[in-house]
Amino acid sequence: MGDLTPAADTSGVVEWIHQALVEEYNVRSLVPEVFEDYARIFHPAMDVDQRPVSWAAVARWSGRVMHSRAQWDPIANPVDPELPPPFTEEPESGSLPRAQAKRLAEILQPYTERPERCWFAVWDGSDFRRDWARGPRFTLPLGRELILLSGSLEAVTTSMNNSPEDIFHQSPYAWWPDCRSWYIATDIDLMVTHIGGSRACIDAILTDPTLEAWRVPSTSPVTFDSDDQNPLP
Repeated sequence: MGDLTPAADTSGVVEWIHQALVEEYNVRSLVPEVFEDYARIFHPAMDVDQRPVSWAAVARWSGRVMHSRAQWDPIANPVDPELPPPFTEEPESGSLPRAQAKRLAEILQPYTERPERCWFAVWDGSDFRRDWARGPRFTLPLGRELILLSGSLEAVTTSMNNSPEDIFHQSPYAWWPDCRSWYIATDIDLMVTHIGGSRACIDAILTDPTLEAWRVPSTSPVTFDSDDQNPLP
């Protein structure tokens, strides 16, 4: 299970998050509005051989438009339903796949003062490891109740779920370094992950070929009907 352990308490760790989040359904309700730049990472679909399929590839198949506010149902709603889809599994909701999480941590390491000291928030409603239950809890503005853990940056590849690692991987709800240079949130209801950081940090994520990421403003909506370029099915 990596080196994740329950934090001693939340004092001095989560107050800045509470102060910067807003009760709206947009990026700044998930990621504190204190950063220079923001991005949205789209979780990949999977094909029959368990290879990742980008949303852009799905859009090419469906005849829709891939863009920063894309939502899965409109993107996967084909103009010609006779064409076989390039995927067999939809993107994961509420969890950034392990391969993408590992790569994201590698990109973030140069922007992290102390990679050995990071914070991880686990959703209290998940099947988390039982010994983590003694960790301190805190609630975010949209009502997400979380347990605070600490560990190194590389621990993000540790599954937050109590199931065997080879059966189901669950990423943290949120994770950030002690230096607060970036912050990542994967809400339990979304097929995307949001990150705030410096312009250089976000540029590094946007240019990485293994991550399908788009720059977004902090006011970009996150609701199921926020796709303003593709019709809902």
